[in-house]
Amino acid sequence: MTKLATTTVGSGGASSVTFSAIPQTYTDLVIKTSSRTNGTNGTYFVNFNGSNLGSTALRLFAGNGVGGASGSFANSYFDYGNLSSSTSNTFSNSELYIPNYTSNNFKSLSGDTVLEDNGTNWELFLTAGIKQNTNPITSITIAPVIDTLIQQYSEFTLYGVYAGGTTTPSAPTIASATDLGGGTAQVTISSPAAIPYTVTSSPGGITATGMSPIQISGLSPQTSYTFTAQAVAPFGVSAASSASSSVSMYNGMTALATVTLGSSASSITFSSIPSGYSHLQIRYFARGTTTNRSESVLWQMNGYSTNGNYTRHSLWGEGGTASSGADTNSNGGLLQMPSGGTASNIFGVGIIDVLDYANTNKNKTIRTIGGYDSNGSSNGQDYQYVGLVSNLAITQGTAATTSFTLACYVYAGGSGFATGTTAVLYGVK
Repeated sequence: MTKLATTTVGSGGASSVTFSAIPQTYTDLVIKTSSRTNGTNGTYFVNFNGSNLGSTALRLFAGNGVGGASGSFANSYFDYGNLSSSTSNTFSNSELYIPNYTSNNFKSLSGDTVLEDNGTNWELFLTAGIKQNTNPITSITIAPVIDTLIQQYSEFTLYGVYAGGTTTPSAPTIASATDLGGGTAQVTISSPAAIPYTVTSSPGGITATGMSPIQISGLSPQTSYTFTAQAVAPFGVSAASSASSSVSMYNGMTALATVTLGSSASSITFSSIPSGYSHLQIRYFARGTTTNRSESVLWQMNGYSTNGNYTRHSLWGEGGTASSGADTNSNGGLLQMPSGGTASNIFGVGIIDVLDYANTNKNKTIRTIGGYDSNGSSNGQDYQYVGLVSNLAITQGTAATTSFTLACYVYAGGSGFATGTTAVLYGVK
């Protein structure tokens, strides 16, 4: 058997439980339940494909000191859930068997249930039913007949009985293989569907087993891999599939966009940032155009750029002294960079981290580190600079980060970032 789906009833109970989009690749279905209802009846009915038309059932019953009894019903009954009058942490256990569910014949089912609360309530049920429905079963709904709710913590699990009979499955087909970052790849298998597979990497022989898509971890960065898959069934393991296309693993970081200025500009913006990563990192090297002193790099998120949108705390040094500062009315991170007063081939460098950038429950805290060394080429003020800055984006609130701008804080006579300034946006898995 292969587990296809599990439903656990949450707080407040549920009026019914439905398994939908049932795959058509098995011969039989089994539903195992541990359940109770909120009233004094406890009986469930079972609908196939949203309909209970043409249903009949027989029931054999014994319980609560009463002799055995049987009866017939114009419905397909199943189970007898522990009642609210029973001990609250006692649940009945049941199994429903549905053979040949993909056929064009009438659908039959059988169920058996045991209920025991270590007191006066004990019951045994055997149920057989038939539905005059010739359509293959694609959905199953279970709901109380008289009571109104299935109680919290009741659990229903759907299993498929393998459709391969006594034969070994054929070799599967790999539809795709992709790098998820952090040494993990995902392999999607297109056929045969809905059975377990074992995926094996080359090189390394690393394996993972499960339902498609399968994630395989422990892969080495900066290495190209192919993958093969084998179908795993009760009656044997298939031959290996053809190898997947080659996948190059990265060290958890993917370059999303690169900007290099061909002429001076006041800012660089990364827009429409995708949400499929854990964190963002921007790496830049930059210089300004002012001739008399250093300029600075600001950052801005989601278009917020004016004072009052950010708080900032800074630690910086210039080779001989160190200072720190705070600003509650900041317009973004502030790190100095060399200007036109230094040698023309000297650029400052910086790294900006935006952690958990897509989370909508957190204000965004940003860490920035950067600096430069002019190797004695004076710009009239500073020869070198190193800084560490933290910022909190206030106005943005908990919104996900979808755009990020590096702006040049321009002193008198400057026009912004100089030609050659470059910034790269990375997504971090």
